[in-house]
Amino acid sequence: SLSAVYGFGRQRAKRLAAEVGLHGAYPLNRMRESQRSYIRRALAAACVNYDDPAQAAGAALQKEVSLNIKRLKEIRCYRGIRHELRLPSRGQRTKGNARTRRRMGPLN
Repeated sequence: SLSAVYGFGRQRAKRLAAEVGLHGAYPLNRMRESQRSYIRRALAAACVNYDDPAQAAGAALQKEVSLNIKRLKEIRCYRGIRHELRLPSRGQRTKGNARTRRRMGPLN
């Protein structure tokens, strides 16, 4: 359930569980209170960590990503323009694919 937090994927959740001493799927009600509090503290620290984007998660990471996209739009670079037009920005083809992305249209 750690992977439900934005920025916590499988690998990061496994690493945190290994730090606590858990391996595999482990229900929350079978954990010791010290393990639960360690996980809570680690999540809280990651969700408010604005200094290092590599360690950020949750709202802090979402804010970092949105600010990066906004910066790209403001300087009018190729990637920023692609974001504005709601087109794929990493070189994917748009003739046959990216239908969902194109259907939404520009944000005018």
